[in-house]
Order: sequence, then structure tokens, then C-alpha cells
Amino acid sequence: MTVGSILLAVALLVLAGLYVARPLLESRYQRRRRRRTSIRQALLLEKEAILTQLRQLDFDFETGKLPEEDYQRTRAAYMSEAVTVLRQLDELGGGSTVESVEEAVDLDSDIEAAIARRRQHLAAPVTSATPSNGTSEAKFCPDCGQPLHPGDKFCSHCGHKLATPQPA
Repeated sequence: MTVGSILLAVALLVLAGLYVARPLLESRYQRRRRRRTSIRQALLLEKEAILTQLRQLDFDFETGKLPEEDYQRTRAAYMSEAVTVLRQLDELGGGSTVESVEEAVDLDSDIEAAIARRRQHLAAPVTSATPSNGTSEAKFCPDCGQPLHPGDKFCSHCGHKLATPQPA
């Protein structure tokens, strides 16, 4: 055997050993996180399956394939399964809590306020596409904010009608 083949065999042996020992070298946190993610994925898949079954059940009932009493009983069973799965997702942190919903509403209102301020800033009346001082500096559309060209009567982006200056 040559030295090259011996080194190749040793390298392959080391790589195989690292691959086999990888689960032992992982931290507990990484294993727990991976397990939590896989449990969450399984619960999400189960939730989707239950929703699909509920849709099929509703369709079968609407088309007359199921009697009312079977439909009600089966639907109640699926709903209880769905509630169980959703509770498990909430326990894993997959659901939204009251604090996160309130934070989302606060963030949403902040975003809406910023958009309103920006629209007010852009909504300054445009009397002409060219400034009164005669420079070639372009104005912006009050509706969409796109730059306007001198002499434009409509915005080329959104079609907003621009105010034209009244002759003196």
C-alpha cells in the first residue's frame, strides 16, 4: 500500500467517525430545539389534515352523501381533535398570546400613523410640474409619490389628475 491510500483510508475513517459521533457531540439545546421543531411541524401537518377532513366532510354533507346525525357526530369529533392540536401548538409557542396580539395591534397602528403622515406630506397640492421659480426641479405626484415631468397633466404612474395653474 502506498502512503496516499493509507492517508485516504484514515481520512475516510475520521469522517465516518465524526458522522457517527455527531449526535453525541450536539448540545442538549440543539437536540431539544430540533425535537421541538419536529413536534411543531408534526402538529401543523396534523392540523392541516384535520382541516382538510373537515372541508371534505362539509362537502359530503352539502352534496347529500351524509345524513345529518352522522355529520354532526363526525364534525364534533374532528373539531375536538382540532382544538387539542391547537392547544398543543399554543403550549409549544406556536400560537399567538394576548401580549403578542396587542403588540401586533400597536405595531399596526404605528405603521398606519406613519403612512398617514407620509401621505399628508406628499399630498401637498401640486399646481404645476415645474416650480414657480423656473428651475427644472421635478415635483412629485400627491397620490403615489412618483416624480413628475414638466408639463404633465396626469401622473404617468397612477393616472392621478394634477392641478393646473390658473392663468392670471
